[in-house]
Amino acid sequence: MTLDIIVCTYHQDALLKCFINCVKSQTNRNWRLIIVHDGHDSFYENLEKDLESNGYLGENIILTHTGQRVGDYGHSVLRFAVNKYVEDENYVILTNADNYYVPVLVQEVLGTAKQFKEPEFIYFDCVHDYARPYFNPPFGYGHLSSRLEMNLIDRGCVASKGWLCKKTEPDHIGGRCADWTHLDKMIKYKKEDGSAVRCQKISKILFTHN
Repeated sequence: MTLDIIVCTYHQDALLKCFINCVKSQTNRNWRLIIVHDGHDSFYENLEKDLESNGYLGENIILTHTGQRVGDYGHSVLRFAVNKYVEDENYVILTNADNYYVPVLVQEVLGTAKQFKEPEFIYFDCVHDYARPYFNPPFGYGHLSSRLEMNLIDRGCVASKGWLCKKTEPDHIGGRCADWTHLDKMIKYKKEDGSAVRCQKISKILFTHN
């Protein structure tokens, strides 16, 4: 069992390198990182050369691109990667290159999967500016205790089974709310036998939304 981390990026250099390092620092090595750039251009070509020459790429790190830039907050980029790379029985996280995961992410997700007999939907807490309304005064980042409700969870806080992610593939409908649209479809999905998707929460902060 492997955790696939799919990250969309566009014209990011230092932030992407930071993201790659946080994945390479994982305590559990059963992961695969798939980096998808929104379109192909000279920046991508230079980025590819830079990452390869400086040791950022490896056998379990894939760098690729879509045919042309779409610019829809990464939704089309993620859909492209989900359809091309995701394997049904692996877990998958969809996220962006300006985010950060703690070194025990893979350990916690796959450990929870084993403990609870592979629930289809695993989610966890994060640090996010969604938490601002709960502060006094309301500013800055804080602990977001993820809940299965709109504006109370980020897509980067979810590891789903590959088959479920593909069945409910991400799209751009809803603009900035499209992340929740996709999560909502996963949560409500009915399996072939009519049973509901099993959701399991890890009550730990494993992710920082940048």
